[in-house]
Amino acid sequence: EFERESLPKTYIVLDRDQRLYGESDEFELAVSVTASLFQYGSQRGLALGLVSAGKDSAYFEPRQGQHQHQLVLRHLMDVEADSPDTIRSLLKDKAQKLAPGSFVTIVSASFGEPMLQVLLGLKKQQMNPCHIWIVPPAVRKEAWASQLQSRGITCYAIGQLTDLPVQLGGRAG
Repeated sequence: EFERESLPKTYIVLDRDQRLYGESDEFELAVSVTASLFQYGSQRGLALGLVSAGKDSAYFEPRQGQHQHQLVLRHLMDVEADSPDTIRSLLKDKAQKLAPGSFVTIVSASFGEPMLQVLLGLKKQQMNPCHIWIVPPAVRKEAWASQLQSRGITCYAIGQLTDLPVQLGGRAG
């Protein structure tokens, strides 16, 4: 019999760096993607945790169940892109709390060298990083995704919520 407890822990990190989101639509998309991932996990009985730092920071240890899902959704309803800290400084503090072997999905508009260093740092700490990149429509997505994939890091470029199931291998709609 398969036991869910034997699965590695999964954390979703919502990057709330106020400098990243020029348009409020981009941050709203990041929040919607995060909520959608929790909805998916909740429907499948997966234990997901959340790291979300800003004026009203939240840290939810990975747990299964509707109660956890409701707490996370309540937090996401009022969340703002109001963190003065970069994702790198945030994870420098939080990464020690995360168990080696954990899956860490970062939902962020950040890309390039700073994000690469964050993702490589997580790999160095024996975690399995994934970047869900919130990307404006006019940006070329291939170079960044290819750079990460060449280093063994998964990246999904999401320009609108309907991209999420398509990128993650599901179906749209």
